[in-house]
Amino acid sequence: MREAEGVLAWMVEGAKLYLKTGLKRSSAMKAELVQYRSDSDLLGEVLADKTVAAPNGEIKQSALFTAYQYWCEANGLNRKRCARPVVSA
Repeated sequence: MREAEGVLAWMVEGAKLYLKTGLKRSSAMKAELVQYRSDSDLLGEVLADKTVAAPNGEIKQSALFTAYQYWCEANGLNRKRCARPVVSA
């Protein structure tokens, strides 16, 4: 039973440390996270491929969604995969 108490105490201390300092990420972890987010950002890819940045530019939501659907089809992505775009935060 003492071992269980020790393990629990170790877990609680670890949780406190995590909440205080957060997760330390290595350079490799950071690079992988950036790549993962980039690979997962379908909407970002569409915007990069199909739009031009303009400070006061506007586009109707329906036009953007239609362009998004055509882009998904042209890139071999099925409707289910493109139904909910993943956007980096």
